[in-house]
Amino acid sequence: MAYAIVASKPGGTEVLRKIDVALPVPSATDVLIRQTAVGVNFHDVYMRSGLYPWPVEKDLILGCEGVGVIEAVGLEASGFSVGDRVAYTVPNGGYATHRLVPAASLVHLPDH
Repeated sequence: MAYAIVASKPGGTEVLRKIDVALPVPSATDVLIRQTAVGVNFHDVYMRSGLYPWPVEKDLILGCEGVGVIEAVGLEASGFSVGDRVAYTVPNGGYATHRLVPAASLVHLPDH
């Protein structure tokens, strides 16, 4: 099981809540990342507050950037392996223990 922090509607921090979510399964070109750090940036704050248009009709998982360890790789996602440390910046979905990211949006992190 995994969890995410969602906003149910635009507003202040009071609209954020923790929910359980199913562990995502990567499509052919995605990888599954167990996140070890997630950024909180102005885009996230503006989206949550309603300054930017609300993109969904239901709960929104904010978060555009993060780092983590790959736990699963899609069949067509080349250049990455389970256990690789990676970073990304892609729209929404980052406030979660795990997330799917297109392999093309990842960069490898050095061991140090």
